[in-house]
Amino acid sequence: MSESNNQERRNEITRCLELLSPSSSDDAKFVALMLLPRLLQQDEETTKIIFDAIDFKFLERLMRTERFTEENLPDYTLKTIAVHILSCFCAMDELLTKKQIHARIPTLSTLLPTNINEELAQDILKILLRLASAKQGLTQFINNKVVSNVLQRAKSSTNETRDMSLQVIYYTTTSVIADYHLFDSKIIQTFLLTTFGELSEILRTDQTMFKFNCLDIFVQIFTHMTDQVAQEMVLKDESQTNVWLQNAKYGLRDILRSKIGSEQRDKALSLIMLLLHYFDATWLFTPNISSKKDHHSVVENIDDFKFAVLVVQLACVEIRLMLDEISDKLEKKDFKPVERHEVMLPACYTILEKSIEHLSQIESSLEINENGNSTDPTKSKLDPELLLRLKSTMVETFRIIMEYLLNIK
Repeated sequence: MSESNNQERRNEITRCLELLSPSSSDDAKFVALMLLPRLLQQDEETTKIIFDAIDFKFLERLMRTERFTEENLPDYTLKTIAVHILSCFCAMDELLTKKQIHARIPTLSTLLPTNINEELAQDILKILLRLASAKQGLTQFINNKVVSNVLQRAKSSTNETRDMSLQVIYYTTTSVIADYHLFDSKIIQTFLLTTFGELSEILRTDQTMFKFNCLDIFVQIFTHMTDQVAQEMVLKDESQTNVWLQNAKYGLRDILRSKIGSEQRDKALSLIMLLLHYFDATWLFTPNISSKKDHHSVVENIDDFKFAVLVVQLACVEIRLMLDEISDKLEKKDFKPVERHEVMLPACYTILEKSIEHLSQIESSLEINENGNSTDPTKSKLDPELLLRLKSTMVETFRIIMEYLLNIK
C-alpha cells in the first residue's frame, strides 16, 4: 500500500473516531456507522482502536430502536449494523474478554424472538456462541431471559439456526456446571431449573425433529453434570425438579414407543441412565403425584409404571444382545472393542442396577408398613402382574450375564 493510501486510511479512521466520540451528536454517529463496516474489515489494530473509541451505549440504543429514527433510518438497518460491529469485535480473542461486549448479551438475545430474518438471527447466535464457547460473559448468559429468548428463536427457525441455539445453551450450561464454585449457587440453580424446564417441555410436547435435537443436548449436558450440582438442584426446588423430570419422562416415553432407529433409542436410554444416576429411580417408577386424582390420572399412573417396565425390559434386551455380539467376537478371536458396547453396556447395567435398588426400597418400605408404620403410597401402587413380568426378565438377564462371565473366565 502506498504512503498516500496509508495516509488516506489514517485520515478516514481519525474522522470516524471523531464522529464516534460520546460527545458527538447522533447525526455524526450515524455518519460514522456508514464508514465502520469497511474500516473494521481492514486489520486488528484498526479494530482495537475503534473498539476503544466507540460509544457502546449508542450501540445499545441502536439495537433497541423501534420503527424509524428521526433520521428516517429503518430500525432493522440500525440493528443489523450494530450486530455486525459487535461481530467484528468478537472475531478477536483479545476483545472477547471485554465487559463492554458482555453487557450486550441480554439485548442481543432480545432480538432473537422478534421477526428478524434467519441471517441476522444466525449472526447474533454466532456472537453468543463465540462468547459462550470461550466461557466469556457467563454472568450475563445465566440471565433466565437469555435462555428463553434463545430457545424461543430455536422453536421457530431452520435446522441450522436451531443447532446454533442449542449449542449456545450447551456451552453455557456445561461451562456453568464446570465452574459452579465461581458463581452464586442460588443464581446458578435458578438458571439450571429454567433451562431444564424449557428443554424438557420441548422434549415432551414437540413432535418434530427438534424433539431429538433436545434429547441430544440433554445427553451432552448431563454427561458433564456433577453430583454436587444435581443434589443442590433438588435442595433448591424439589418440586420444580420433579416437574421437569416428569416432562422428560413423558418425552422419553414418546420416543421409545415410536418407530425410531437404534441411534435415537441409544440416546434415550443414555439420558434415562444419566437421570437415574443423578436423581435415583423415583421419577421413573413414581407417577406424577401432582395430577388430579381422577380416572384419567389413574390410567396415566398405570401407564407410567408400564413405561418403567418397558425401560428395564429394553435395557435387559440390549444387554443380552450385546453380550451375544461380544461372545461371537471372542470366538472369532476378534478382540477389537466396539464403541457402542463400551457406552451402552454400562448404561444398561446402570438402568438395571438403579431399578433393582428402587424396587428393593419399595419392598422394604412395604415390610415396614406391615408392622404398623406409614409409607408413601405413591411408591407402593405397582401392578403385581407387571412386577412378575419384570422379575422374570431380570432373572433371565442375570442368568445370561453369569453364563457370559463363566464362559470368558
